[in-house]
Amino acid sequence: MLGNSMTKIPCLPLQASVWVCALLILAAITSVLATPKFKTLAQPPVLENVVPLELGEWKNKPSPYAQVSVNTYAQNLSDFIYDQVLMRTYEDNSGNQIMLALAFAGEQRQEIKIHQPEVCYPAQGYQMLGMHNHVFKIHGHQYPINGKQLIFKKDNRLEAVSYWIRLGNSFPTSGFEMRLKILKEGLKGNLDDGVLVRVSTIINQESDAPTAYKLHEKFLSELVTGVGVVAPHLLLPVITK
Repeated sequence: MLGNSMTKIPCLPLQASVWVCALLILAAITSVLATPKFKTLAQPPVLENVVPLELGEWKNKPSPYAQVSVNTYAQNLSDFIYDQVLMRTYEDNSGNQIMLALAFAGEQRQEIKIHQPEVCYPAQGYQMLGMHNHVFKIHGHQYPINGKQLIFKKDNRLEAVSYWIRLGNSFPTSGFEMRLKILKEGLKGNLDDGVLVRVSTIINQESDAPTAYKLHEKFLSELVTGVGVVAPHLLLPVITK
């Protein structure tokens, strides 16, 4: 004969029930109050309009090389992560070419955040041959701009890459730093915007990378100056003492 296998749910005393209800209500109120508020640019600029076609001696020029997507997928899925993406190629008076990729996102959350090139390139079939942290020296900007310089290879294509990510008022260099920044701002009820600033050059051999990186730094200084005329806080954050 089978016994009664049903487990009885214990009844809570009235006082305990009241406390449980109070805690649930408090949790709901806290959740509403803690809903992040946007802390983004007042009027996000249109990248096509704020990035000049000429930056010092660098001029926009069509290129036969297709750029690597700013997403982890080769398909054009960037619309789900970025509000705007701009890709151009610039050439200087000596014939040196640099590919520029800017990706702006007005809302950075744990599940929706800017993808780093060391993730995007391998996801699209590239092998990473080298990577190191780098502090970019931009004329007129006294605070360190932390980013990275990398080398990727796919078939016969060898590419030197320099980039930084501005997330709110910081320059995270790892996924952990990005998550931590998003978490800190979220606890304060804020949502940061972010932008990926990536430049790259096709090189013949790995030993050409240092020369490419120097050109990148020169170009990035011109880029910050040119964009800063119309959108001074797009590529670099507002630093307050």
